[in-house]
Amino acid sequence: MKDQSLDIDLVILTKYLNGEADLTEIKVVDQWLRESPQNREEFEKLQKAWEFATAGIGLREWDAIRSKEKFLWKVIQAQSATIKSNEKSANINRKLFPSLLKYAALALILIGISTLLVYEFSGGIQNKNFTEISVLRGSKTRMTLADGTKLWLNASSKIKYNQNFNKLERDIFLEGEAYFEVAKNAQKPFNVFAGGVVVQAVGTIFNVKAYPDEKIVETTLVEGSVIVGADNKSSEKIVLKPNEQVLYNKPDIKNREIEKILVTKGIKAELFTSWISDKLVISSEDLESLTVKLGRKYDVVFHFDDNSLKKLRFTGILKNETIEQILEVLKISSPVNYRIREREIWLTRKNS
Repeated sequence: MKDQSLDIDLVILTKYLNGEADLTEIKVVDQWLRESPQNREEFEKLQKAWEFATAGIGLREWDAIRSKEKFLWKVIQAQSATIKSNEKSANINRKLFPSLLKYAALALILIGISTLLVYEFSGGIQNKNFTEISVLRGSKTRMTLADGTKLWLNASSKIKYNQNFNKLERDIFLEGEAYFEVAKNAQKPFNVFAGGVVVQAVGTIFNVKAYPDEKIVETTLVEGSVIVGADNKSSEKIVLKPNEQVLYNKPDIKNREIEKILVTKGIKAELFTSWISDKLVISSEDLESLTVKLGRKYDVVFHFDDNSLKKLRFTGILKNETIEQILEVLKISSPVNYRIREREIWLTRKNS
């Protein structure tokens, strides 16, 4: 399939963007890029669209729609709604957005998956332009950044980065949870700013969990090394080795709690990274913490009728089970009963 405005086979271009092109196809794209500055400009637009077109809201949504045309319209409507809802608080680049929507639509048609709310705005740190990618509850996504870094973004999370990312610096701002396979570049360290913590890497694999509604920021190292410290520069830097974890306890002025940093060695990294493989590996985890994870993964809200149930502990591996199947397992293996109404779940204690 060939788009006349791009003058290149879109199948080859798609494979190139997705890292699946063979040597012959790579040469075709490279030659096309060298032919004119216009081709390079068009490619950069498509590459930008590709980053968020590959940010999926999950197969459940796709299965429900069953139509690329209807789905595409839903994406465009969502993008438009995002622009409208943010135009008061952010200076949306209106000239750029229609073009981005065009290329996002093109990428969606090619790869047949869903996208999320992504918008560009001016403001924030030093008034630079940033791109923000958000993942909804009940979903997760995988993407490749401009520097070649692979990134998985968990449910109810978002990242923000400068539109000049990888030109002068490699800074990512995270709310929620993300798993990084960082492309090596000793001249440009990769920095993740999350919940009061800065994680710096050159080329390594690690996971950061920093949800705004949680007191603790977790940094788990899988491979290589990272340097972790508070972004207020008040604490010393910690160098992590594989299978080590830093827990940063956010300061709480109201309760007069100061920041605390704890390093744990000899952990099982899989306990904290299995979510990228659609698994939840649980090891003696209390029910309160477990329901937070399940709530994000399945886009449901839990209520406890009996607060003593929160301290019950569970161990196991959850893979492709539905939320109903998980609740049945809880019911069989513990004193927990449940009732469901739409997307809300009440946990109660069984009558003895």
